[in-house]
Amino acid sequence: MAGSIPFFLSAQLKSGMQEVRDLATQKGLDHVFQIDLFALDRDITEAVVNDDQVAAVRAQGRLRDLLATIKATPDKNDGLLLR
Repeated sequence: MAGSIPFFLSAQLKSGMQEVRDLATQKGLDHVFQIDLFALDRDITEAVVNDDQVAAVRAQGRLRDLLATIKATPDKNDGLLLR
């Protein structure tokens, strides 16, 4: 549906993607979540380029899930990963 993504949703997706990527890098987990980050980035890009609100909302949910997963995962240098 053309012109259906509100500007704020597009901006949230783009900034959220950067936040998730930065957090993964900061925690040393960017290689662990490389495929998830790639797939999410592609979903967001396609939703924005195609101006598809349904895909954008779905990507927003995946973004929240991935952010929560990365936050819950111990840092790479944390001793908990060795257990």
